[in-house]
Amino acid sequence: NPSRTLQPARHYEPSRMLQPARNSARAKARGSDRRVPHLFRGARYRFAFVLLTGMAAATTVQLHAEDTPSKSQPAKPAQKSRLDDDVFREALKRRGLTELLELHMREFPPVGRVAAHMMERDMALAVFADLARSAQEREAAIARANDILTALIERAGDDPRRFEWRFTLAHSLLYDQAQTYFNNILYRGGNGADRNNLRTLTTRAIATLTSLADELAEENARVDTLSVREFERLERSGFVEQIDQLAPQTDYLLAWARFYDSLARNKGDSTRTRRLHAIAEYLAKNPTVLDMPHTVSRVQIQALVLAGITERRLNDHIGARNSFERALRIAGGLQDQIQIEAVDWAVMLARIERIRNDRDDGRFERASDEVSRFRDFIATNRDHNFGLRIVAALLERSIHRARADLAQSAGRTSDATRYRAQAWKSLENLARNNPARRDEIYATLYEMIGSDADFATLDPFEQCALLGGLLFETGQGGKMSDALLVKAVNVGEYFLANSSDSAELLTPEVLYNLAVAKYRQGLPADAAARFIEAARRSPSFDNALQAATHAVQLTAEL
Repeated sequence: NPSRTLQPARHYEPSRMLQPARNSARAKARGSDRRVPHLFRGARYRFAFVLLTGMAAATTVQLHAEDTPSKSQPAKPAQKSRLDDDVFREALKRRGLTELLELHMREFPPVGRVAAHMMERDMALAVFADLARSAQEREAAIARANDILTALIERAGDDPRRFEWRFTLAHSLLYDQAQTYFNNILYRGGNGADRNNLRTLTTRAIATLTSLADELAEENARVDTLSVREFERLERSGFVEQIDQLAPQTDYLLAWARFYDSLARNKGDSTRTRRLHAIAEYLAKNPTVLDMPHTVSRVQIQALVLAGITERRLNDHIGARNSFERALRIAGGLQDQIQIEAVDWAVMLARIERIRNDRDDGRFERASDEVSRFRDFIATNRDHNFGLRIVAALLERSIHRARADLAQSAGRTSDATRYRAQAWKSLENLARNNPARRDEIYATLYEMIGSDADFATLDPFEQCALLGGLLFETGQGGKMSDALLVKAVNVGEYFLANSSDSAELLTPEVLYNLAVAKYRQGLPADAAARFIEAARRSPSFDNALQAATHAVQLTAEL
């Protein structure tokens, strides 16, 4: 889809997770005073959180082995690792060699029920990772992979890997399966289908993480009742370290899951407000995630952005502004290139949300200045990503619309009309300056407003995008083609009957597309009339000669 050009906003780095504090001292302390087990529990959480990496460095948990290997096992020699099945399969998947991977798994199937399920999941993940596949294939593949993991969790019982499986499932639901819907809503506004899909997936993720948090709390309580010998055995196996890491990571991931869910809901939804307050409460109870230097925690910048976008939606504009400025200042001071690239998405989001925060706070001139700086930033760093230029135009449009609403409420009708015209011209100017990208801009708008939009409520440029999108869909065939064609004609006729002088530049295009719609309806005379009208009204129109030619051909045929 040419409108989905933004890169996914990943919430983690591909670097290795920092290790939490070792628990051997705690085990020895248990032997010295068995009467205060809860103190040790608190210390374990505290140590784990001090070196929290959360999702910042969390990669998808590896789930191939039938039995979790002990950390005490010696490292394999290089030649042995090179021939390891898991290493080989992972290399094939990383290179997109899905057919070879499938053949290898058939020839050398894993042993055990869990490993067989994980093999099937690996195949689905390989298809999802293959960017040469269609969007529909990749979406179906990641859904299948997550369904496999869900079924495995349901049958896990007391399997010690069930905790990591739950975390991996929630992580994949959010950052793989739901990411497209999240990006569409966060960056461009999204549509009803995006919100419904995102809400369905975030509901699953939140339920999974909530269940995981409860299980981890119960497991920690159980561990605190063990004898020293039993505790040390668990510690040597790596199980204690695992749950120490997962507890803070789960809380952090749950905060992001709640934001994803709030984004899928309307402003009047009480669940949305409840989700946002839960995030604010989490950040208030865990100030370390906001204050620990990013070079240590790897999540400070991301957490500050989360704080800012939450504060903005709770109308704390001063708090949001401080969070965004702090995140950008810290990001600007990073020296390590890997860390800079890892927070690239967070820097971009902070810049976008800072504009929206000033807009919501009524600081329109400041917001407009920030849009100009944002355009300079993407022109210097990301000019190849036209999707960001569309985002900039949408931001500018939203500022003009907010000013129009304020002027209308104050009774300044003429000012409101002027601001509304400036709003849609933000996108029209981008299209006029980039004629080869006009279809991409229309595709973005059409995806946002949808085919069932009430065209009478749309601005002139949105009506053009709707007309173009409806014609594109009718050209693909399908059961709804006739109904969509009727709507396309209605949109075109409505535009011509109600457009103002400011929309005169769009009129030849509407006439041309209306002529196409009439021809597809089997009305060649009406189509010829519209074609010649487009050519006569605007001889400089890009398709004027083509329109006149169509008119002559249709008339000759008649």
